[in-house]
Amino acid sequence: DGDALSFMDSVDRYLTLAANLSSALRQGWLELASARHSMGTSRVNPILFDHKPHRASTTLQLAH
Repeated sequence: DGDALSFMDSVDRYLTLAANLSSALRQGWLELASARHSMGTSRVNPILFDHKPHRASTTLQLAH
């Protein structure tokens, strides 16, 4: 029973983090769209983005 409850807690945390990530990405796309609208498409484009790998700001560690 303890393992099942621990698993359910982990799933709940995972779903919460996934929802937060989705919300942050959605907000980022909206802000990018707003910047493109206000500054013009030539001012904000993929060439200006840093395409280097970055470390994750959040990680998930699973324990057996």
